Amino acid sequence: MAKRVVFVSDLSGEEIPDDQHARIVFESEGRVIDVLASEAAQLASQRLDLVTLTIHLPDATRRTIVMEASTLEKQWPDIDVETLLSGAERFDQRSVPPSRRVSPVISSRTSPDKIDYSSAEHAGSPHRGRVSPDEAAYVQANLPAVNERLAAAGLRTIEPGTESAIRYGL
Repeated sequence: MAKRVVFVSDLSGEEIPDDQHARIVFESEGRVIDVLASEAAQLASQRLDLVTLTIHLPDATRRTIVMEASTLEKQWPDIDVETLLSGAERFDQRSVPPSRRVSPVISSRTSPDKIDYSSAEHAGSPHRGRVSPDEAAYVQANLPAVNERLAAAGLRTIEPGTESAIRYGL
């Protein structure tokens, strides 16, 4: 018995022949879409000059920002950014001992401020990992209050029939 997998473009809905199958990975979202090679080529021809900055503030907070290079140049109109960077100190992450490296993802095991998602303050908030039985029980018992808090914070609410509702056993 043989099986045939048919890919359909997530953009146009057209069936994708094997020799025209392309994928677009949304790295920051952790998502992948299947598209025709011609649809991917339209994006591949785009040129957007982005820079990634990590800002280290005196109070030890850190924030990573991705912006267009032209936006950065507008922030400092009197400075030639390329000249500034050509004279800046080089930083090579590999030269930092492993114990002192800045990790792009902070593990909940190493974070001193581990969030208790079963608490009234955080229950139902988007997070990676599994929903604990305590968090699910709290959300089930207090769904209107949880949704009100989430909406006030500008976060997605937990609506019946959605993936997030299923995570909480609703």
